Amino acid sequence: MVKKILLLIVWLIPILTFSQNSDTSLVKHYRLDFAIPDQPAFSIMGGTPSDILRPSNTKELSASISEFYNGGSLIIPKSFALEGAPFLIAKSNKLTLEDFDKNKILYSLRISIGTGSETIEGNTRMNLAVGARVTLFDKGDLKSDIKYRKELWELTSKELDLETLYKNEFIQSQDTPLMMIITDSTLNEKMKEYIALKKEEYEKKEKPFLKKLKETKEKYKKENWNKQKMDLAYAFMGSAPDSLLKSLKSSKHAAWMTYANPVGKWGQLLLGINYNHVMADSIDSSTNETVNFNYNVASLISRLYVGSNKFKGFVEAQYKYEGAFETNNYLVNAGSEININNGIWLILTIGITQNDFSNEVSKPSLLTGFNFRFALPEK
Repeated sequence: MVKKILLLIVWLIPILTFSQNSDTSLVKHYRLDFAIPDQPAFSIMGGTPSDILRPSNTKELSASISEFYNGGSLIIPKSFALEGAPFLIAKSNKLTLEDFDKNKILYSLRISIGTGSETIEGNTRMNLAVGARVTLFDKGDLKSDIKYRKELWELTSKELDLETLYKNEFIQSQDTPLMMIITDSTLNEKMKEYIALKKEEYEKKEKPFLKKLKETKEKYKKENWNKQKMDLAYAFMGSAPDSLLKSLKSSKHAAWMTYANPVGKWGQLLLGINYNHVMADSIDSSTNETVNFNYNVASLISRLYVGSNKFKGFVEAQYKYEGAFETNNYLVNAGSEININNGIWLILTIGITQNDFSNEVSKPSLLTGFNFRFALPEK
């Protein structure tokens, strides 16, 4: 009777361990290499031609960097930003799915910080930006997908079944009291080696757990890259004539709201609003004194993606009202998002913009650009 009880305990240990791991391995098992979203701190500095804030799944840590290659030469990037999800990072692998379900918006909070430079009327200034973003809902979030949770549990359960089976085989093959097997470190090591060897033999015949997990993720990304979601974001930017923070002055506040909706299985439509409150100054030519003034900028943007998760093209149209000169401006833009490698994305854009398009004197101009984005890889 005692032997049966001890054997049951030995069997239960991996069951309890795996049930814990399936709950606490949120980052490990649910990280996906979807497109890296635009970062508020990067966008407020003009890191992208468009004013839309592209939503995507929550990344624990990501970075954006503007082009560093121009005219055949390497150049210092004009802007750089880093974004992190503080509550997700703090919990890491200890975060259970149950806790995540209770505080989805909290765990979607991301804070970004960025630096950059720009030249206005021949004067170069340094910018420092801080932004925050939350996801109100995301129907393409793997962590909330019940079907995937079930599939993942089936995969981990199969691993558990194998470990229990091989552990039982080892115990039955030993002419040694069970209590000694449990308490003897040497025998325990032998049992681990036996289980590892049997698993290796099994994986040569069957697809290993990690390969099946990868296949499941790839299928999920293919089917869910364009799902419905909505983001809200805010950013603040300060500017200085040099790199000293003591000279930093408030120069801009910005807010975004972006809604994404699937278009069949092949596309995704984004609808975005952007509002900026700009604090600027100029020189009064008559008195040679600095004059401070504020104005507002508002944009309405739509963007259509076509393709797949790894490679997609897009076209967009943007209307912008510039309060400084009370002008109506437009941007027609096209580009692509390319997944170069796990956690590395390249964004290419080309477009035409025109300020005060109702003015016959105004002429359209060409815009081109690219930037790199980096995030923690899936593994």
